[in-house]
Amino acid sequence: MPGRLRFTIDVRHPGIHEYGVLRSEVDRVVRSALQHHALAGDIRCVWEAPGVVFDAAIVDAVRRATAALGYNALEMVSGAGHDSCNTAAVVPTAMIFVPCTGGLSHNEA
Repeated sequence: MPGRLRFTIDVRHPGIHEYGVLRSEVDRVVRSALQHHALAGDIRCVWEAPGVVFDAAIVDAVRRATAALGYNALEMVSGAGHDSCNTAAVVPTAMIFVPCTGGLSHNEA
């Protein structure tokens, strides 16, 4: 049995209200588990980035181009701090993620 456990939870939602609800629910679930198992613990937010809503016209253009080319697409929420999250405050912006071989991404191998 470990003497200490540390883990992170990445909570993302583009809507500020919904994000707050998710954060509260994570807090509730973790605290409930700690209490249920009679464990000591704390919850600490180490980094937080507000959701970014990209330019609807550009997102739609990407959506249409993807469909016209016959590719499958999945719209995603990203709050990972990509450059586009910063440029979106200045210029119309969208992002395109291309799946890596085998579904792996950000992998040193």
